[in-house]
Amino acid sequence: MSDLMQPRSEGGQVDDISLDTVSIPRETQRSSSLVSRHEASVYWYPPGSTEAEPLDVLGALRRYGVAEAEMRKRMRKTMAMNETDLAALHHLIQAKVANESMGAKDLAAILDVSPASVSVMLDRLERSGHISRTIHPTDRRASVVVITDEGEAEVSDALGPLHRRMLAVASSMPPEDAGAIYRFLTAMLEAVETVDPTVR
Repeated sequence: MSDLMQPRSEGGQVDDISLDTVSIPRETQRSSSLVSRHEASVYWYPPGSTEAEPLDVLGALRRYGVAEAEMRKRMRKTMAMNETDLAALHHLIQAKVANESMGAKDLAAILDVSPASVSVMLDRLERSGHISRTIHPTDRRASVVVITDEGEAEVSDALGPLHRRMLAVASSMPPEDAGAIYRFLTAMLEAVETVDPTVR
């Protein structure tokens, strides 16, 4: 998760959320298992890959990725912004929480876009009231970009409930399960980021 969709407690408070334990009928469990194996088969695996549980895990991971992408699409539509706009606001909120200054050059480097593109984006976000720019206190040739209270409130209203639900789910896990999942996702990240030298 990048970035913008990572749950964090911005205000230090998490709403109480009840997570009821649901008993799933065995027939439903078998049906879900078949569906997840089917969805996992969207990936290519060598012939003979018949281990159901690993494919179930990969299928669930794929469904999460699809659901997150759909959620990002809904957020962009709700806030009438593109992915880069939302990412910029996310980094500006982080800078504000850390009491750090951030300029256009910093955003260009973090977002991996050109200074010209950042300038256009900041003009747009300033017109919409999401950010403001002031002269840098020690370098008058540069400016400091800050998210406005209105901009921060809009992001919080849009993403706060989602982040609280995600944090509640993560907090509900026993420490040993959380550790296992963290190691799994870290290993999967390494597997995905590894470049196969035979593939061009």
